[in-house]
Amino acid sequence: MRREIRRIEPWSAVRVGFFAGLVAGFIFGLLNGAIVKYLAGAMGTQMIPPDMMNVVNLSGGALIALALFTSLISSLMGAILGVFTAIMYNVIASMFGGLEITVIDDEPAKTAHSRHVAEEDGEPPHE
Repeated sequence: MRREIRRIEPWSAVRVGFFAGLVAGFIFGLLNGAIVKYLAGAMGTQMIPPDMMNVVNLSGGALIALALFTSLISSLMGAILGVFTAIMYNVIASMFGGLEITVIDDEPAKTAHSRHVAEEDGEPPHE
């Protein structure tokens, strides 16, 4: 069965973008801090730019706080990107048509199963 996505609600795109940005930003912030601390330990401070020297001396709690700050910034960017993407998709879908997806309909199999069970119980089938 073919279906078409004609419209994406902007508010739902904002929610998805916000939470995806929150998770991705936190992971990126942790990885960024860990990589900088690793490079400083493995290769000394000559590979680290002078602006990043403050990050090298941060404790674990400060790195988590930095990751939380990064996640908040990226979640706001994800929300803004989500709403603009939804609006752009809705305009393009109204002009040229939306995404077409194919879904499998299991409903006939469920109806036949419930009719068979009802006949065994002596009840009339539900229609």
